[in-house]
Amino acid sequence: MDPVTLMLLSGAVQTVGAGIGIAGKIGQMRGAGRAARLQQYQIWQNTDMVNRKSTFEQNKVSDQLDEVSAAQTNYYTGGGIDPTWGSPALMQAESAAAAEQDRLLIAARAQQEKADMAGQAAGIQSRASDTRRALGVGVATDFLNLASSWMSLGANIAKGGVKPGAGGPMRIGTVIRGGQGMGGQDFYG
Repeated sequence: MDPVTLMLLSGAVQTVGAGIGIAGKIGQMRGAGRAARLQQYQIWQNTDMVNRKSTFEQNKVSDQLDEVSAAQTNYYTGGGIDPTWGSPALMQAESAAAAEQDRLLIAARAQQEKADMAGQAAGIQSRASDTRRALGVGVATDFLNLASSWMSLGANIAKGGVKPGAGGPMRIGTVIRGGQGMGGQDFYG
């Protein structure tokens, strides 16, 4: 097989290898995007669960307040005391205030959890964007390296062909004209 054909075959093999690498990086870019979207979806589903849990817990506190108020009212009315005036009214007001404070604390905790989850989602999106950008730069670099390799190969062939080096890498020369080699430039493909 003549040296020019060998160079072209070497370039073709290099192109196939670069193509496989580029396809892999493009697949990684798509995979990073899909993984980020899935993680974000799970986080947003979790925020919905936090809302439901918060509502449930607040309703539970309200139900407990209703039970305590009813028990206090029954206790005072059973003893002949007016539950709407004086100490009984004050105790019921304190119970209602404590229940409202509990509901507000539950709501605040839920808001904090949702804010933490929103931060996680933003971090996931940021990391996915960074990964896609880095892989995009890698793909562009691979394309440029491949184009440079083919331009170098074309320039070497245009210079007059190649001749085998003595036990080493191929040497660029003037085999087509049959003259002296142009000497010295190593060709690594």
